[in-house]
Amino acid sequence: MSVASDALSRALTQLSNDRRRTVAHYGNVTGREGSSLIPRRLLSDTGFFTDTQFSYIAAAASNLTILADPRKPDRIVFRPYGIREDLQRLLSTEGQDRVERTDALLGGTGITHYPASTDFVMSADLDAGTVGLQKTLNVARQVTDQRGGPAYHAIINRRGDIIICASIDDETSATPDLGEVSIDVALETAVVMSRDDHFDQRNTNLIEIPFVDVQLTTLAVFIAKLRTAYPSIPATIVKEASSAGLSYLWTQEEQQRYVNFGLRPLNFSSGSWRNQDHHFDYTATDDIQFLGRIVNQGAFDLATEVFRSDQQAPPTSAREIARTAIGTVDTAGAQSVYLGAYASVAAQDRNTDLQSMTRRQIFVQRAGVAHHDADSASEQAGAVTEGAEATDEDSNTPVVSTGPHVYDFAEGLWQDQPTPRAY
Repeated sequence: MSVASDALSRALTQLSNDRRRTVAHYGNVTGREGSSLIPRRLLSDTGFFTDTQFSYIAAAASNLTILADPRKPDRIVFRPYGIREDLQRLLSTEGQDRVERTDALLGGTGITHYPASTDFVMSADLDAGTVGLQKTLNVARQVTDQRGGPAYHAIINRRGDIIICASIDDETSATPDLGEVSIDVALETAVVMSRDDHFDQRNTNLIEIPFVDVQLTTLAVFIAKLRTAYPSIPATIVKEASSAGLSYLWTQEEQQRYVNFGLRPLNFSSGSWRNQDHHFDYTATDDIQFLGRIVNQGAFDLATEVFRSDQQAPPTSAREIARTAIGTVDTAGAQSVYLGAYASVAAQDRNTDLQSMTRRQIFVQRAGVAHHDADSASEQAGAVTEGAEATDEDSNTPVVSTGPHVYDFAEGLWQDQPTPRAY
């Protein structure tokens, strides 16, 4: 079974288990769980780019410590992910992994040139934007696996997408011994090596490339929102997670594991990257530039723009894992099968989202598609003209734009409410 198939299988199994529990609730065999009195402070989507993905997944309870009282974090720790997958490809001695592909970057076996410089090569699993969807799928599965972990409060990939995994008040084990005070963010990184080194199998000078602009902006929005809620988090970049502030952490275990390959953290290095031998520019993660990016996000309203509403149900399905898994499938036939499965997984979350929307929100959304409705009305007007010779009973224009999101001004009702009748 492929990784994508396995991810969808797990998501559908989780959905099946949820529905079996619902049967027991309806039959009064078991009582339905009530709402927790502990508020789940999940970050909202306000402030993030509209053309990037914002979603939630539910981290496995075994990977979190859920506290009864709100935490008071004083540091945000960035943790890299994706290095292991890149090393597996770049260091592989298998023939299919060493072939350099020159076709469109669609992912797959072998290596390909780094888009910013043909002197370097990278895994062909990465697309032209150096995004590896398989990496995000792997880390999301670890977060939701009862026997996996660690969990993070958020995952941000190189496309600028963000996945919220846990409440800010949940402790994770991503930053050892600092769970009480840290907010943990997984950042997708990528590794390249020179073409000559790869050809000669000199595996001692691999390089972590810079984070991309859209990814850093998403991270900056995330930090700006959290500093609205926790002004005690210093707006400083520190070298060690043991100090309050913002830090990019490679654990000692990771540094020892990668030192033989020449890998070292160059992002968020406070300018020390300038003194090392490489061909990349990490200015965007230097202290002044990145802290300025955070300031440029502006102020957020703590009451309405930082956290998701308490009235909204927390995410329970693996919708985001299924969506990411589909992105790794490269044939239309497989995608059609997977998309059918995804529809079943996503329907439950979508239904919850609609139930939690206020009438005002729905009405505003309907206003946003007014032009589309106007086009539909024009088409119907043409149909009326063609049928002008019909009888009055037959010339009524078919009703368009109906449904629970439509407000009937004539009756003063939303169309998901029953029409009052006279008895």
